[in-house]
Amino acid sequence: MNYSNSALLMAGFTLLSVSSALAQAAETQLKMSGFASVGVNHVSNDSGYFLATDSGLHYKSDSLFGFKFDFDVNDKVDASVQLLSRGDNNWSNDVEWAYLSYAITPATKIRGGKLRLPLFIYSDFLDARFSLPWVRPPQEVYSVIPTSGYSGVELNYEQAVGDFNFTAQVYLGEAEPEELVSGATSKLTQLRGTTLSLAGENLMLRVSYATADIDLTLGTGSAIPAGLYQGDASFIGLGALYDDGSWLAVAEIVRAEIDTQDMSEISSVYLTLGRRFNDWMPYLTYARARNASDFPDVLAQQFLEAKRQTLSVGLRWDLARGMSLKSELSRLFSFEGSRGLLRNNSIPLYSNGQLSGFSIPHDSVFVSSVSLDVIF
Repeated sequence: MNYSNSALLMAGFTLLSVSSALAQAAETQLKMSGFASVGVNHVSNDSGYFLATDSGLHYKSDSLFGFKFDFDVNDKVDASVQLLSRGDNNWSNDVEWAYLSYAITPATKIRGGKLRLPLFIYSDFLDARFSLPWVRPPQEVYSVIPTSGYSGVELNYEQAVGDFNFTAQVYLGEAEPEELVSGATSKLTQLRGTTLSLAGENLMLRVSYATADIDLTLGTGSAIPAGLYQGDASFIGLGALYDDGSWLAVAEIVRAEIDTQDMSEISSVYLTLGRRFNDWMPYLTYARARNASDFPDVLAQQFLEAKRQTLSVGLRWDLARGMSLKSELSRLFSFEGSRGLLRNNSIPLYSNGQLSGFSIPHDSVFVSSVSLDVIF
């Protein structure tokens, strides 16, 4: 949900007033933290890698500011609110999450409200990009589900298992992803999922599974025939991270499917390797994505099917406590005649007023980025 600037200011003053009152209460505490990223990037063509589809320099796509408020109501209940303003959303102000948490036991919590979908290794840190090794997460994997939150409830269980910490998250709810299918508005209901993770000193293993009922609404002007499409959607993801303080290795593989008329089946993977030298870490990332479709409309199937590979090289410099400067160069290639999962790389062709096919203007893209990330 978006709020106007005036509404955000009022909310900010209210939070400050509340925090002042809470600070005087013996049993209640307020903690505030924040994060920010200021980025600039250059895209070699207008294929639509970012929301802004034009080529050249972009100053908003990787820039954001956020504030997080955590309230300890009592020894059992706490609340959390995160406000986020993103440059690529014209600096509109969003409530990224807002939930209450109740500790059933020291190991078990239940949370309810607007929550973060725990699909990926870095799901909890998507906005606080200082915590990420890259300028931005590999989009071949992290944009498979173009939403980071849902409204619902989650049961969270943590338990030490030898030298590891085991975490289980089970959740129910609903979500409204943006551009889950190009040109469509979508809603996920009966969303239900489970995420299991095992984390040690240097190693983390993670598996996620989720299913939902899906409603897709497409209007006229889309490559897919207009109408309401209803069916099932599913997601499965596997991830592993190794970090011993010198070497970093992280990989995730995911598969997401929309089975309404066999519309979409995306398979994606990435692998990142990095090596720290004091405050510097060069890294290399390879990613690949493929969207298959057996949609009965031949032209829509041609539009939906897409492939691409990406090779990125980057350098992170931790120049001060809570502050990092990252630079990254990526080449997207191997589209194999498809639009390469890019929003502006498929131009409709018409014959006698009827859609007859698509022109693919670009078969590769170069993206160069610099970002200053801070937490406070």
